[in-house]
Amino acid sequence: GKELLWEMPIAVGMAFIGEALASWLTLEQPMATGLIAALAYLGPRGSEVLFIRWFAAKLDRQG
Repeated sequence: GKELLWEMPIAVGMAFIGEALASWLTLEQPMATGLIAALAYLGPRGSEVLFIRWFAAKLDRQG
């Protein structure tokens, strides 16, 4: 539906972020493509939830 039009810019933006992250992590194909696809699928909200869970687990191990 029309809702997909609102999600396209977000998916494209997440693809750019995924490409930068894959480059920073020096991932090669097809791992880079998988990372980009996963981030585009998750979007900013899903990525934020994953990051918060990872960061909280890291803090629990240190504290």
